[in-house]
Order: sequence, then structure tokens, then C-alpha cells
Amino acid sequence: MKNLTKSVIIFSILGILIYGCKQDVPKPTKAKELTANKIHTKYCSRCHSLSFYSSSDRKVKSLDSLVTRIGTCNSKIGLDMSEEEITKVANFLGKDYYKF
Repeated sequence: MKNLTKSVIIFSILGILIYGCKQDVPKPTKAKELTANKIHTKYCSRCHSLSFYSSSDRKVKSLDSLVTRIGTCNSKIGLDMSEEEITKVANFLGKDYYKF
């Protein structure tokens, strides 16, 4: 009887450790799966090549303005970009092309 009790306790503890500590890992969102450059290629390159952002007469002067501009394209064209994707592309373009 003692051995049976010990076995039950050991298996109970093991069960708690295995299943009780199991954490569900969230699935990555679309933006986490794709790099900013790939997101740009997927959504923005239909109308804008990367050379578009090197123009000397740019209208966009800040990161906030760039986020707004990308959001406008997103809604007008119906791109279905998430807020996370918009931010990711804006940060990519701001750092690598607009230099702000």
C-alpha cells in the first residue's frame, strides 16, 4: 500500500509539473512573420519602388507623418495591413530611407 501511495504521489506531481506548467505560446502575428521589407514588397511595391523614397522633394518629414501616409494608402486602396505592419514598414522606411 505504501508503494502504491508513493507512486500515486509521484505521478500526480509529475502530471502537475508537465501539464500545470505548460504555457501556450502565442502564434506569431502576420507582422512578426514578415520582415518590414517583405511587408513593403507585399503591399506597397505595387505603387512605390524603393527609389520613390529617395526623392529630394519628399512631402513626408516625420515618422508620425509617414505612419499617417501609410495608413491612408492602406485604407484608400484596401490593403488590409494591420497597425503593427504599418508601424513596422514606417520604421523601416524612416530608418533606411527618410533618415529620421
